[in-house]
Amino acid sequence: MRLRLPWRALQGATVHASARIHPSAVLLPGAVVEARAYVGAGCVLGPNAAVGSGVTVGAGTAIGPNVTLQHCTIGERCTLHAGVHIGADGFGFVPGQPAAAGPSGAYVGHPAADGVAATGSHRLGVVLPGDRLPVKKPQLRRVLIGDDVEIGAGSCIDRGSWRDTVVGHHSKLDNLVQARVAPG
Repeated sequence: MRLRLPWRALQGATVHASARIHPSAVLLPGAVVEARAYVGAGCVLGPNAAVGSGVTVGAGTAIGPNVTLQHCTIGERCTLHAGVHIGADGFGFVPGQPAAAGPSGAYVGHPAADGVAATGSHRLGVVLPGDRLPVKKPQLRRVLIGDDVEIGAGSCIDRGSWRDTVVGHHSKLDNLVQARVAPG
């Protein structure tokens, strides 16, 4: 495959021309490093790992296969096991406009509007008169991972909407952990 500018092949990985990769870093096949990202000394990026635009990966950090990093800074000497996702859009909603009646006169999302017989009980996804429909709240902050952190396989750490999500130095997270900034 021939890459077009501003991308280049490096050690079997695909790297944007504006990304900075320390000469001692190892990038395994399929890894991608996007624009303005930095990968520090002695780092290892596993197969199919993705380092997003503007992400910084500190020296001596090991990134496992199929890891995605977006909107984050990773400290030094960290270990991120297979399938970790850091900096994804968090799950945040705010009340929006009141529910509007559909063509049948039932409220959008209400069982009668969906062709389902109404039972009078509340069910997941049922919208009742006066309910405010949820609106996605933008998650625009970052994730900051300290030094010497280990994050288990399949874990996800979302970025916040009103403050950064921070994982402190020397933290150890097990497999399949979901972490985010809690409201309040």
